[in-house]
Amino acid sequence: MTRIAARVTTIALLLALAPWPYEYYMLLRVLVFASGVYCGVSLLAHSRGSAVALFLTAALFNPFLPMHLTREIWMVLNVVCAAVFALAVERSNRR
Repeated sequence: MTRIAARVTTIALLLALAPWPYEYYMLLRVLVFASGVYCGVSLLAHSRGSAVALFLTAALFNPFLPMHLTREIWMVLNVVCAAVFALAVERSNRR
């Protein structure tokens, strides 16, 4: 289940590079937050570094206390966070 959540989140983050309605980005915040917490908890015992990276990603996309950044900064963060989730897929495959 961790692999599926991380893969879906990776794809959603990469799709966010295209122009979408505002609602997509709000849904993306919820998805990345929930998936980051879920995958982080799942990987905590096996890969502490990956878990911390996922928790930081979840904090960045927190829908309850949103960070307001420019679109250009979010585009870079989306790619970096997609890489974090792709790494989580790799780590979960090793278990």
